[in-house]
Amino acid sequence: MGPRISRFLAPFFFGVCLVSSAPAQHRSRQDIEKEYLAHAQQAVPRDAFPVLLNPAMGTVADGDKLFQANEWIIGVAINGEAKAYPVTVMGIHELINDKVGGQPITVCW
Repeated sequence: MGPRISRFLAPFFFGVCLVSSAPAQHRSRQDIEKEYLAHAQQAVPRDAFPVLLNPAMGTVADGDKLFQANEWIIGVAINGEAKAYPVTVMGIHELINDKVGGQPITVCW
């Protein structure tokens, strides 16, 4: 009785798999990407990340305490003044308005 049932069930399940996978094969990559991007764009509302204005800065000596050795930074040097903006902070704020060397700047990530 067992082999007879398995001879019936194997083609049945194979057919079910073919029928159920057919609709997925008809979706183009562009359709899938559009659907994914539609959800991704709605994940974060507009202006969710506040602009950081004139952030507090440490000294060069504080750098070893504030940054990891392999941490990414965005460095800006103007008129003999240099500042470092950690990418970890930029990931939260995306925009920083500051002054370096007496010049107003905007740092973006």
